[in-house]
Order: sequence, then C-alpha cells, then structure tokens
Amino acid sequence: MNVQAAAGCTARAQARATPSPALDARDYIECFDASASPPAFFALGPSGSFNDQVLKVTTADILPVLEAAISKRIEREIAPQLQNLYSGVTATCPASCAVWGLPAGARLYPFAAPFASPGPGAGTSSYAGAAGTYQGLLPFNQVNCTADANNPRCLPGIALVSWFAATAYDGGGVGYIQTQSCWWETGASARVCEGEYREDGGNPGGAGMRIEMQMTLNNVAMGLRTLDTTRMQVSARDDGSMTWIAQAVTQAVTMNSDGSVTIRFGANLPNIDSMGWGSWAEYRIRIERLVMNDHPLLDSTSTGAGATGWFVRNDWFRLLYYATAQNHTAATLPGTPSCTSGTNCLRLTAWPSTVPETNKRALLILAGRALAGQARPSTAPANYVEFGNNDGGTLYEQRQVSRATFNDRVVVVDANP
Repeated sequence: MNVQAAAGCTARAQARATPSPALDARDYIECFDASASPPAFFALGPSGSFNDQVLKVTTADILPVLEAAISKRIEREIAPQLQNLYSGVTATCPASCAVWGLPAGARLYPFAAPFASPGPGAGTSSYAGAAGTYQGLLPFNQVNCTADANNPRCLPGIALVSWFAATAYDGGGVGYIQTQSCWWETGASARVCEGEYREDGGNPGGAGMRIEMQMTLNNVAMGLRTLDTTRMQVSARDDGSMTWIAQAVTQAVTMNSDGSVTIRFGANLPNIDSMGWGSWAEYRIRIERLVMNDHPLLDSTSTGAGATGWFVRNDWFRLLYYATAQNHTAATLPGTPSCTSGTNCLRLTAWPSTVPETNKRALLILAGRALAGQARPSTAPANYVEFGNNDGGTLYEQRQVSRATFNDRVVVVDANP
C-alpha cells in the first residue's frame, strides 16, 4: 500500500523482500508508532488503506494458565522451605533443623504480617510479622539490607531484630575470669566482651575453663530467618601476644513464646599450662546481630537448579495470602507445636463439597489477577482473595467455579498425617 492509513500516519510504499537485518515492520502492518511509549497501534483504519487483522491478548487470556503453573511451583519449591524454616529434625532436614531446640518432627511457622497494601506503590506493607497474628501477608521482610525508601520490606540495623546488652560468664571447667570489659560495635552491630582468665595450677593438661555469653534477639519469628553460626566467635591468646587463636564454638538456641530467640554460646579456652603461657591469658567472645540472618527465600539473586530467586524477582510474594494454625507458631511455646485435626487446625473445603478437611497446619493462597470490582493495590483482603478466604476465619475454600468470580489457588504448606 502507498496511502495514508489514518490521521497522523505517514504514507509508505510497502515493499516486501527477503528478510534481512533491514527488515521493517512498516512494510507489513499499517500505521503504528513503535517509538512511542508505550508503542501505539491501531485496530481499525480507513478501508482501502488498512488491512491488518488485530487480535488483542489480555491478562484474562494468559494469567489463568500462568497462575496454575506458579501455584504448583510454589507448592513444589516454596512450601518445603517454609516447612523447614523453624523445625526440629525432619526427614527433609536431618541436620540443620536441629538448631532451634524443637522436638524431632515439630514445625513452627512465623507470625503473619497484618494485611496491608502488598504494593507495589505508596503505602506498601513492611511485611513485618506481628505476635498473635496468624493470617495476613507472608512476613517477607529483610534485615540484612541497606535502608531504601523504595523498599519498605528492608528493616536493617535493630529496626526489627533488636537485642540487649550482655556480658560473658564462666561456663564451667577449671579456671575463672580475672577481668572483663564489654562494648557494642558501631551501630550495635555486634556485642563483644574481652578480658583475662586464670587457671588452677593443678590442672596442667586438662580442659581449660569455658567462656559463654547469652543473648536474646527479639522478633525473630516475625520473619523468615536462619541461624548463621559464623557470626559467633571465641578466641584466646597469651598475655601480651598480638595473635588471637580461634576456638571451636558450640551453641544452644531456644525460641520463646513471643517470637524472640535466646542464644547461649561459647567455647572451651586453651589450657594455660599446656599451652606454655604465663599465669593468665586473654579471651574475646563476640556475637553479631546478623547471627539471625535472612533466609535464602528472601534472596532475589539466586539462580540455577533448585534456586528460588524467581519467587522474589517476580514479586509473587505480593500475591500470597498466608495462614497458619496458632498452635504451630511460637505462641504455643514452651509446649510442643501441634494442632488437633477437627479442633484447632485450619480447615479447607474443596467446594462444592460440604465436608472440610480439618487438618491443615499452614496454607498459602495465590491470589489470581484482579477480578471485576477488585481494586489494587489495596488494604482489603477482599480485593485479592474471594469468598470465605477473606473473612478472617479459619475455614478456607478452593472453589471449582467460574474463574471470572473466583480465581484463588490454595497451596497446602503443611497438614497433619
């Protein structure tokens, strides 16, 4: 064609040759501006100068299939990470899960973040969990980050995981603390105690004394955290030496009913006599606040097989409604985490069945695309999840109805056998 297709469009003599690097889409479709932002296209034009056939593809066409795939991927890759977040030894977490001091097989889930606008945009939630909150947003806040006004999920420093002053103490063995001084490093990023210790001269070759420190870090169960044992250090040296010798650290970790975590850690100090040192030696014990670090689920940079960075990079956490049984949170401590099917577990009805499954410990609900009448971002759960999933109760639904009125996809994170 070589006519003006519509007002504002320049006539072009369309020529179609063998495709080459100089191929021009304007030789195939009429009247569009690819340089505009967003690019401008037309569905209609004057007869005789416009013969394109335009079919629009909307979110309603694409997202139902995408949501189904993502909910399955969340079930396969995200749910197991949450199961082993705060747990005793399980079949899927035989070693690292022993750090929380929970009975084998026991699982705790973090407190939910009160539902607020999940964003993006102004008023976005900080995703900080709150004690006594069992449904809302997944507590997807960060502590190992740099404060950024554009990222309200970043709660660095002691904004979320706070703690209080502590001193070192004699944890047993032969010997005693002679002197000690303690201080905070810049920004209260670490607590350090340093001093001198002596040892009974009648213990020339036995184990030396043990030095310990105990700290309680608040609000741990208000997010997704992992214990970083490298953030606890003990070292010793001969009086007057310039070289510190690292000691093997052991620790005991206890989660408390308010979501705080108490850590007792320390090490056996070298036997002064067997080391050939003088009558006394020096010790240093140190713990960093980031001993409670961000869980790998919060890492947007992870890639490759088994990596979950896709979940963060594509903001899927913003479309998740999260619920857990109260007795599978820190609120049940010091008791053993458990819920009784039919009593205090969550319930899930696969509608139209009238008999709910009553044994759910934790659920995630993937909110589909916004349906007619739903405005986002919003502080109202009803603008994300439908029917009984937004009433604040403990009965949730997976309805097999028109996707135009219900498009929630329920992922069972954990259930009683």
